[in-house]
Amino acid sequence: MTTQNKRPSWWGKELRRLDGLPLLPCGAGDTYKAPLLSGWQNKRFSLDEVMEFPGLRCIGMRCGPEADGLLTIDFDGESAIDYAVEKFNFDLSTINLNNWIIVRDSDENRFKLVVKVPKSQWDGLPGKTVIKTGEKEQIEFFWSSGQVIVAGEHVSSGDKYHWADTGPRMVREIPLSLFALWKSGFSQGHDHYSSRSEGSRTRQEDAHWIDCIPCPICGRTEHDCRQSRDKKVILCHYGSRWSPPLMAKGEMLVRGGITWAYCGDKTTAVGESALFRIHEEQPNQALRQKRVEPGFALKLMAQQLGDVPRLNVRSRGIHINGAEATATQTENLYLRLSMPPSPNKWSQKIARDAFIELAHEHEFDPVEVYLNSLEADPLADEDWHQLSRFLFDFSDPITDAFMPRFLVGAVARVINPGCQLRQTPVLLGGQGIGKTEMGRALFGHEFYGDGLSPALDIDDVTRLQFVWGMELGELNGITRQTQQEKLKAFLSRRVDLVRRKYAPGTEPIQRRSTFWATTNKSPLTDNTGSSRFVMIPLGSDKLPISRVKAARDAIWARALLEYRNGYQHWSTDEEMGEILARNSAYDLVDPWLEPLREWILMRGTTAYIKRAEVYDFLDIPKERQNNYNAQRIRELMTHLGWVTDRRRIDKDKWVRAFWNPRQPE
Repeated sequence: MTTQNKRPSWWGKELRRLDGLPLLPCGAGDTYKAPLLSGWQNKRFSLDEVMEFPGLRCIGMRCGPEADGLLTIDFDGESAIDYAVEKFNFDLSTINLNNWIIVRDSDENRFKLVVKVPKSQWDGLPGKTVIKTGEKEQIEFFWSSGQVIVAGEHVSSGDKYHWADTGPRMVREIPLSLFALWKSGFSQGHDHYSSRSEGSRTRQEDAHWIDCIPCPICGRTEHDCRQSRDKKVILCHYGSRWSPPLMAKGEMLVRGGITWAYCGDKTTAVGESALFRIHEEQPNQALRQKRVEPGFALKLMAQQLGDVPRLNVRSRGIHINGAEATATQTENLYLRLSMPPSPNKWSQKIARDAFIELAHEHEFDPVEVYLNSLEADPLADEDWHQLSRFLFDFSDPITDAFMPRFLVGAVARVINPGCQLRQTPVLLGGQGIGKTEMGRALFGHEFYGDGLSPALDIDDVTRLQFVWGMELGELNGITRQTQQEKLKAFLSRRVDLVRRKYAPGTEPIQRRSTFWATTNKSPLTDNTGSSRFVMIPLGSDKLPISRVKAARDAIWARALLEYRNGYQHWSTDEEMGEILARNSAYDLVDPWLEPLREWILMRGTTAYIKRAEVYDFLDIPKERQNNYNAQRIRELMTHLGWVTDRRRIDKDKWVRAFWNPRQPE
């Protein structure tokens, strides 16, 4: 990555919000705004790659499907702004509220607005549309053709581009007024509105429509809303002061005792309008509905819902219109979609399957959304490199080395699900000092969980999928109630098999979570598994919960920054040696260890010892010579340096035993 002293003067940390977008290095041509390479129409670069290009003067971005539906609207001059405001009732004041706006200080009448186009509207959109509004002034819509400058120098004016508001962190859906403006440009020609007088309508329009004052839908007492001459159809204009309610196709409302059905939107000479028809009960209407075929289900559903369903990858719930749909609502969706005056008749299975499929096409991880929306400055170096003091109020080099790796690893699990993450911090301290509260303050209440059972079964796997940080509460209790091998396997697993909501059978799920262990006793009953834990001895003083809670965003902003910079999220060999040395002080010593050690010393230079000899020495009767004790003996002999193997002792005889490491094979 380009180093700090090589970065141009317009570089700022806010440009990191461009990560993940299809960027281009620019600085060529007479205006220094053209891409610096040929064939750029089919290329994309990361921010770090762009910053490495020689001759870089500014950063370009491709739009359209390649940018997940981003559309850039370039208002080029005062007449361009007036055109949008006067002819399409575009509310200029609203763009200053949480939008991505690209401006230059040298000309307040020229700016770019970046919005998002719903995927259901992508079909048939033109690559670029230009609407002429005045002498050398226009409105340009950049979709799948061309590129737009989003940051850097504006060489001809000596100015630079900057973002007047949130930047890429917040991109809103295209307003209806701007969508109508765009559609007018590509459906009727770029100069269509520049040659018409304000408020004019075609003869064909006037032949079928009359003014609707007042409008029964929105209450407008001025021109713009229209009704058919038989007064059975209304075109209710979307405006800033008066506007129809947002509804799904087929929904109805009652005004003045008359039931009106919303039938979709239509572009008129004054902009985008909602089309309403008087609902008339018809006994045979159901017979005239068209059955939805599977091949058209996805497109029709996106049109009827009025919103795109999104799948929460953790809860597996489907979100629509700002809320999570219940299982009952999903099963009964076909009833709502088939309600008259909808022309479509949905079967329960097709409606459910299309709803779920659309949601899977728009997955989201709420933790990843949280990380990508962080605005806090990353935690300062002084605190990041002394996390033992910042998090736990004591000084410890082992904790200082491990905790940054653990936090970066937690971020890695979100961005790269299923990545290797073997080590777990174990907070060892008195009861009531805030070990659990510290985990909740760090991961956030909504992303933190506990309640794993000793069984570590499918229910525990399901609980784990919901959270980012899962507490292993009182680890000593878990390790004593659970088979040691099962615990080690559970903690080290990167992929789980779970039963999906809305899906038959089971499927592999990459882990997106990590563990946070707490205990008030020495928990390490198995010395072969202690490398998975990092003991953090805390004592009995209260932990600084309030400080960590207040700095939570800064902590994760720093961890995210370090992850993007390639920081290693596992311990080095030297760090692991220090961790194991400390952990050994917390191992529970097996009572067979010392007797075995003394007995082996008495055996002197014996080449091998059979397991039966060990059973005899420990006085273990036949009925207790089981797999558990066999494994226990094997681990102890391994700990003492002996090797379990099957070897030949003469020409025809093979022996399986524990072999003395000081004897040649």
